[in-house]
Formats: sequence, structure tokens, C-alpha cells
Amino acid sequence: MKKLRGMHRRARQIGQWQQTAPEPSPLETLAYWQYAVANLSPTGWRSYLSATDSRHPTPPPGIRRTMLAGLLMTYHHWQQALQQLQEPYYLRLWVDEREFVRSEVVAAIGSRITWYDGLFEMPVPGNPPLPVELRQVPGAQELHWQAYYKETVFAAEELKADPALTKWAMRRPHRITEQAGEQIYVVTTGRCWVGGQRTGRT
Repeated sequence: MKKLRGMHRRARQIGQWQQTAPEPSPLETLAYWQYAVANLSPTGWRSYLSATDSRHPTPPPGIRRTMLAGLLMTYHHWQQALQQLQEPYYLRLWVDEREFVRSEVVAAIGSRITWYDGLFEMPVPGNPPLPVELRQVPGAQELHWQAYYKETVFAAEELKADPALTKWAMRRPHRITEQAGEQIYVVTTGRCWVGGQRTGRT
């Protein structure tokens, strides 16, 4: 495995980011867009991987724990803000297994609630738990976690036009269905844990 340079410096920077979490209240953004997202972009990890040309996008366990702790802080801060609305809302923490740096907190109101509720369609059988190092993060076990398959949709014509894409898609678990009379391929690209409170308007 290629060794990433500057790892200790990057770990310190992420620790500093975690100390400044949570993200500001999402209410202003929600009022305009009906959804708000807090992700790990402020940690600089994505740009770091790009600069080092890394083929291993998953941070080490210790850094993942720090990142999840920051996202959990944002989740609970946003929950307090959303409870002021006195209306239904969606609030979840998504933990991406394959590309952890894409993990994020998502909030929505109004018509966006239905859209986000239907985004993950295929639960993973047996609902495997979070990886053990993430379950140990304070506050992680306060949420109810459901594991889902991440899926990408391709039209049949799209695959026919791109042999390389077809080869990539057919190597992965997939299913064929129809949408608006058109044949589509739904390709599984990974797993995502979706965490939220067991009760309440969320």
C-alpha cells in the first residue's frame, strides 16, 4: 500500500476541525432549498487524496473516528435547531463504507423529505452493524443504523454506447428493471449506513 505523506499533520488538522464542529444551524439553508448537507470537505481530506494520487481513499481508523465524532456533533446540533420548526423534518447521518470521506449529515423539510426517504431502496440483509471502530465513537450507538446498498442507475442505451462502462457495471451485482417503459440497469456500488433517532418527527 502506498504510504501517504503528511499523515500526522493531516491528522492534527482534522482534530482541529473536529474541535470547531458542529456546522452552523441549517435553518436558513432549509428555508431556501428545503435541504442542507454537512460533509467532510472542510477537513481537506478529499483534496489531500487528490494531491497524493492515492488509490486508497479510506482514512485510517483513528481519523475515521475523529471524522465521525465531528459529524455526530453536527447531527445533534442540527437536531436541536430543527426541533424549533414545529414541523416534520428528515435528519440522517450517512456513513459511506467504501468512500468514507463522502459521509455526511443530511437534513430536509417539505417535499424534500419524501425524496430523501426514498433515496435508499435496498436494505442489506441482516442489517450488519457499523464497523467496530466506529461503534466505539461516543454517541454513535445512540442512533439507530440501517445498512443499505448504494446503487447507480444506467439506461440500457447508455451502456450499449460505452463498452468499458458496460464491463465495469456487469462485474458488479446488478438488477434489470424498467422505468417509464425503458430498460435500466441498477448497479450496486457499495454500502451506506443511515443513522437517525428511533422516535420523534425525524
